[in-house]
Amino acid sequence: MMTNLTYMDPDVLTAMIDRFEDTYAGYKVDDLLPRIQCPMLLLQGNPKLGGVISDKEAQKALKMSPNLQHKKVKNAGHTLHLEDKEEVLAIVKPFITSFQ
Repeated sequence: MMTNLTYMDPDVLTAMIDRFEDTYAGYKVDDLLPRIQCPMLLLQGNPKLGGVISDKEAQKALKMSPNLQHKKVKNAGHTLHLEDKEEVLAIVKPFITSFQ
């Protein structure tokens, strides 16, 4: 993960850490999610393992958008792709290839 962070633009971290409130002030999921017209995939980690999206929030998101697909990765928390790479690939690959 540290190697990946070295490739990231430092302004991304500055915006998230030093200016979090300013950066996300206009980001209102309840307003934005229903307006997205393309298919979306919501990957949810397990809240008991550190996943940040609760089951209740995932269900709310599904009600807000008919374009949203939801998959829960039960053996991973916040860093899904690191904690259960095989499961994430098994979910993401079919989603992406369904548009080809």
